Amino acid sequence: MFWKYEWSKHGTCYYDGKKHRQFTYFNTAYKFWNGFNLFNTLKAEGIVPVSGLGKQYTTEAATKAIKKHYTKDTVTFTPRFMCSNSPPNELYEIIMCLDHDGMSAINCTMPSSCGNLFLWKL
Repeated sequence: MFWKYEWSKHGTCYYDGKKHRQFTYFNTAYKFWNGFNLFNTLKAEGIVPVSGLGKQYTTEAATKAIKKHYTKDTVTFTPRFMCSNSPPNELYEIIMCLDHDGMSAINCTMPSSCGNLFLWKL
């Protein structure tokens, strides 16, 4: 069910009937996810989840860390930070938006739900 849901929710926008099919969609998504390794990227910049009450970080600092490691600040793109409502602003997902071919990060056009700050805890 997971794969079916992901394809119907995200992959069908990628499908063009020729080059871009289910296998290439999931393969491209996996390669991109594996190449970014966001946890280690953020950790290298001192942005880590903390046990207990957690720790607050700015979305700006996290975005700068991602750009520093993957674009050398030459390309501008904005990831999407998703936070829960309870507890307030607890980070649960960082979304990297890609162009239609899945080759380049682009600005995510949907708003983040974290605002300027997020709480990251174990």
